[in-house]
Amino acid sequence: MRRNRQHQIRIVLRFDRDDGVVTDRFGIAPDEVAFVSSNRWDIMGAASFGFRAVWVNRAQAPQEYPHQLPAHTVSDLSALPSLEL
Repeated sequence: MRRNRQHQIRIVLRFDRDDGVVTDRFGIAPDEVAFVSSNRWDIMGAASFGFRAVWVNRAQAPQEYPHQLPAHTVSDLSALPSLEL
């Protein structure tokens, strides 16, 4: 379990170094990227970079990072086609 936590933390800490890969590679602005994840910490990182973050909150978990809200919160992936991204 401890190993997984370290791995997750490493991903969070690396996000601000790696997020520019998408925008640089495709020559687009961060707000042109829709980032979808069920992991709230990934959504926080994506939103802080300027991506349009969509949190798939299957478990109806409470909002952990009210200072960095996702653009959308959905309960499952079936809601994605109806979103205005």
